[in-house]
Amino acid sequence: MVQRRRFAVRAMDDAKRVRKFAADQPCSQPKVDLMLVLDTSGSVHNAFDKERAFALDLVERFEEQDFEDRIRVSVIRFASDAQIVVPYRQGTTKKEVIETIRNIEFTGQNTRIATAVELGVAHLEKHQRQDAQQIFVLISDGHGQEFWNVVQATGKRLQETEWEVFSVTASRDFNLEELKMYAGEDARVFIGPKSGSFLPIVGKFIDRCIEKRGTVEGSGQIEPNEPKKKQEKEVEGSGVEEAQTIQTTTTEGTLTTEEATNCNLDIILVVDRSQSVETDYQKELKTATDVVGLASKSAYETGQVRVGVTSFAREGKLEIPLRKATRANITDMISSIYHTGGSTSAVAGVEQAIRHLLPARRPKTRLLVVLISDGHSQDFWDKLTKTARILQALPNSLFLAATNSEKYSLSELTAWTGNASHVFHSQQIPVFLDRDQIIANVASKVQEIEGSGDVEGSGDGVITTDAVIEKNTPANHTDEPLTDSHEQKPRGVSDPLNEGIPLVTRPGTIKSTFDGKGPCKVDLVFVVDISTSVEQEFEKQRQFTLDLVNRLPREDFDNRVHVGIIAFHNQARVVEPLGRQRTKESIINVLSNITDEGGSTSVAAGMKLAADEITRGRRSDARQMVVLVSDGNSQDLWRQVILTSGLVKALAVDVYAITVHRDYLYKELEMYSSGPDYVFVGPKIPEFLDATERALLNCLAPNVTLDVEDRL
Repeated sequence: MVQRRRFAVRAMDDAKRVRKFAADQPCSQPKVDLMLVLDTSGSVHNAFDKERAFALDLVERFEEQDFEDRIRVSVIRFASDAQIVVPYRQGTTKKEVIETIRNIEFTGQNTRIATAVELGVAHLEKHQRQDAQQIFVLISDGHGQEFWNVVQATGKRLQETEWEVFSVTASRDFNLEELKMYAGEDARVFIGPKSGSFLPIVGKFIDRCIEKRGTVEGSGQIEPNEPKKKQEKEVEGSGVEEAQTIQTTTTEGTLTTEEATNCNLDIILVVDRSQSVETDYQKELKTATDVVGLASKSAYETGQVRVGVTSFAREGKLEIPLRKATRANITDMISSIYHTGGSTSAVAGVEQAIRHLLPARRPKTRLLVVLISDGHSQDFWDKLTKTARILQALPNSLFLAATNSEKYSLSELTAWTGNASHVFHSQQIPVFLDRDQIIANVASKVQEIEGSGDVEGSGDGVITTDAVIEKNTPANHTDEPLTDSHEQKPRGVSDPLNEGIPLVTRPGTIKSTFDGKGPCKVDLVFVVDISTSVEQEFEKQRQFTLDLVNRLPREDFDNRVHVGIIAFHNQARVVEPLGRQRTKESIINVLSNITDEGGSTSVAAGMKLAADEITRGRRSDARQMVVLVSDGNSQDLWRQVILTSGLVKALAVDVYAITVHRDYLYKELEMYSSGPDYVFVGPKIPEFLDATERALLNCLAPNVTLDVEDRL
């Protein structure tokens, strides 16, 4: 018993221990051992030249004399196998390294990232210097074709070295989760528009290590000792097309120092980056940066207008603090916020704004809050409305919502803003931006709207906009009828990635009548691991399912609770279909007759079948809940884990995971679950029955609260 607890705590600590990286963090060593691992496999065929350029440009920025002792470079190329093309050794010149990298060609074939990383770790461990900072750079799209447990073990080994690790790709088709598995956290992964900042950030970190001075000729980078104003200029050729487009946009009539000496404005943007907005995400970022662009450069330089930004999917994240910054820097940073996918919690994004941005608001300064989302969150309705009221009650403020999606929940967005006229859909975005232009120009007196009328102030300092909406809303626009219920529209996933996993079909609009005040109807699906890996603990794990059913009143099974049961090893099967009206005794009998059959483990197969069963048998007025009983030690391909977990989360299902096994994989269980609060291992095991019983009886979330900082 003592051993099990110690192991579980250690495993959870490993899952939470993420070494943070800051762009300006100092380097403690005067030398650098640099490992470059370059992907040449088939998955990067469209981006290979750009990815090879990352390695070339990084090496090019250093002086020839740095290679005498200050910096040593090793290079590995990989596809289906891995090869050291530049070994660590003293005396390798800059010219030799560059020529070798230039001669690396695209090879095609399969992608074995873990094999290359293992080779790189072994080589660097053997040759690393005591007085040098070890830096490991993986240049790949992250689409490895290896088993999940291999990826996790290799990633863990790389993290345990405590080197500075980074991942970068120029490919538009990347696997963020696998890149994070190796790099460790978002700040170390450079993808999409953010890839343009790889060289400035990582290159300058290396500069600080080798105590470099002056500008590197021809590198295009600005050195730390150059004037601050020059540092704020955009880096040409960074590939951040969205930022460059926005920075060249000019807006007539924007705020200037002369026009509004007494008009300060703080803006808070809350941006949705979840799965539900995937197809409209770039439009979302464009809307956010257009709001920023409505005020002039001088308004930002003088500090009259400031912008803070948070984003959210399942968890919220602070992206830009509310403080003085140039307009170009703000738009650049917004354009670099990448789409993560996953489930949707607008509450998490707004909570981050309340915690980190509101305290920085200036006294008596007008505040504009803009939520950019489709309104399809999976938050509890009562928590959403309570959080919204905090912002709605702020004096001298205005709360707006904008969505670029054709399918959106007007009722949820209205709940946030407090007024349906403060919600703008895709066809009204120009109207929305016109309104913000008025706000950007607002002073203590009434302003004209393009010379065609005045907008009255409310008299209490709160900016009102009903006149603007009435004037500008198209005549054919009719608001959807509002209801008190929380709309939950299950979302399919558009890309099955050719893995042979069928696409989850999108049902018609499903509106839950559950209002968060329980009790409620529940569709419950047990997904039970019967493979060899859980053989010793199978009876104990199955007992949790029996105990949970036994805790429910017999009459609940008449209609309120429907139960489905899935069993899996390397394949999955439906033991009890979801949707049939069964007695409590019959469900207990079915669970009791499940036996461990052995064989390899495919959690993806079990969860995929659960998603299919929920899609087929779910009730529109019920909450869906899945209990995964497994140790997470699957032999699934990493790509299958990512895809299947996304399919399940797209259904707006609450997923709990539990195991009593000592040798479990926390990361895989967390991937399938609805979050860390929903994973029960080690010391948290006794809380499982209480938490799930509470969810079944009253539709309440687990009574476990993570600190907001721990969620980042």
